[in-house]
Amino acid sequence: MIIVFKPNVAKKDETAVLKEIERLGYRPHIMRGVARTVVGAIGDELTHQSLESLLTLFPQAVESVMPVQKRFKLVSREAHPADSTINVRGALIGGRKIQIMAGPCSVESETQLLTAAAQAGKPGLLKRGVSRRIEEWLLAGEYVLANGNPNLMFCERGIRTFETYTRNTLDLAAIPIVKQESHCPIVIDPSQGSGRADLVTAMCKGAVAMGADALLIEVHPNPAEALSDGAQQISLDAFARLMTDLKPFLEAAGRA
Repeated sequence: MIIVFKPNVAKKDETAVLKEIERLGYRPHIMRGVARTVVGAIGDELTHQSLESLLTLFPQAVESVMPVQKRFKLVSREAHPADSTINVRGALIGGRKIQIMAGPCSVESETQLLTAAAQAGKPGLLKRGVSRRIEEWLLAGEYVLANGNPNLMFCERGIRTFETYTRNTLDLAAIPIVKQESHCPIVIDPSQGSGRADLVTAMCKGAVAMGADALLIEVHPNPAEALSDGAQQISLDAFARLMTDLKPFLEAAGRA
């Protein structure tokens, strides 16, 4: 069940509602937005009392009570209609700006790490398994949120199909689907998604056009000498060209 609080609800009223939710046998999961607070009540309405009584018990605090029909509840848009953003040391993932994460496939040395990559905080990047259905992916995200980490990003990194021309098949259709179903940002990994450096730029353009919130790109100072997956890593020069090539696609998508 989803309980939506009225704007500017008093703290004592919020606390009283949460205690009543627990008394009725549900576990409240609080999601605080800019305008109002939403509570996901985790439990089985078939074996516990309905929470619709909250509307009459707390009319000054509760705006609405509604069931969530999807199996993935906390990550769903039913529970959280607005887009979520993840703050990584001041950089917002899920906002208007599309963020770029780039570096080698593997950490090969301390010197290299300090050259291709930098510390970026600890948000959760949940990559889709190569044989995982989208619903299973969303349910895995549900587990992350249910265990207290709200900073979840979904990452599409290609799925296994019968195609052999590419290492994996990058499922760009997952972008609008996840956008419709979940408030969590979605990141696209075109390097793992295709396994080919010569396809990375095209995949990035498509991902940006379809609404991706961030790109995860494998970049190496010398791909030919990479310890792993050199064929899918682009050089520093190619990465610089990619940043220029993406600009018209960002503008067309209304992003920055």
